[in-house]
Amino acid sequence: MSKSRKKAHGVSEEELNSYQQQCAAIAKDWTRLQELIGTYSQPGAPKEEMEWELIALKGRLACDYPVLTHWRKGGFGLSAGINKMLTGATNLSSMADSASNPESRVNRTWREVQSSLQQVHQTLSTARTQLERGKEAILPDALFEEHTHRAIPWKKIAKGAAIVVGVLVLALTLYVMRNFLGFWAPEAGEGLIVDESMSDEDKINSVLVILNESFKRDDVDMFMTVFADDFKDDEGNGKTAMRIFMQAYHEKGDFRQVTMNWSDMRLAEEDGYIVARPIRVQVPDDEIIVHLGFKAYRGKLLIATGTAP
Repeated sequence: MSKSRKKAHGVSEEELNSYQQQCAAIAKDWTRLQELIGTYSQPGAPKEEMEWELIALKGRLACDYPVLTHWRKGGFGLSAGINKMLTGATNLSSMADSASNPESRVNRTWREVQSSLQQVHQTLSTARTQLERGKEAILPDALFEEHTHRAIPWKKIAKGAAIVVGVLVLALTLYVMRNFLGFWAPEAGEGLIVDESMSDEDKINSVLVILNESFKRDDVDMFMTVFADDFKDDEGNGKTAMRIFMQAYHEKGDFRQVTMNWSDMRLAEEDGYIVARPIRVQVPDDEIIVHLGFKAYRGKLLIATGTAP
């Protein structure tokens, strides 16, 4: 029986490489989370940008690391601790307030996960040493499933709690995937009607009308349909980053307050794009001037780049 269990938990070098790479990335994200919490309340901290970064970080931890699902019942409590933090982390503001107390839930959970990461790192390093010595790399049972001894009633309670937590985590994961990462959202160009008789200016006007209407309807999906899949802004941010930014803006309740004005817009061909400028975007308490670069995409003109000079 013992040999069978060991064989089941033997890992190849490829699997071990994947585990170590994922855990290194998780550790980096976890350290960054502590940095965000610690610096949020400092004078001059870019709080809005930090809130958006938290959303992106939560998205990665919820979706990008298969090892957290593979070890969801073990990992020395790694997956459970991360899920606990994700389900309780509403925003950085509340987390920073809580973190002012060293024994708060936020600080205790962060330390628990950090301890789990250290245990996982040590365990994987031991397996790496086994491989380097020409032996089979064996990972302990606790990495896959931790065994505890409880009376039967407690097992039932724990099982019920696990189901509730699992449902909450699944709901959070699906919410992040759908709303922040754009899974199952309408495709680029969907709903945009053009025909051959339309000039480039007419096509671009159609796009801008949809943008303006998306703000009125408070509809991020509608907003994103006019961006090409390979969109990149002047800082190299892609369509997913744009979606995360706009969904965060939507979550704050500011999205519907935006209006656009392109009455004095001019078009020019530059570097393979049709550039429309200026586009005046009125946000709460400010006006932003943007330049948008359009290119042909599936028979339509969609936004492929943008800048706010």
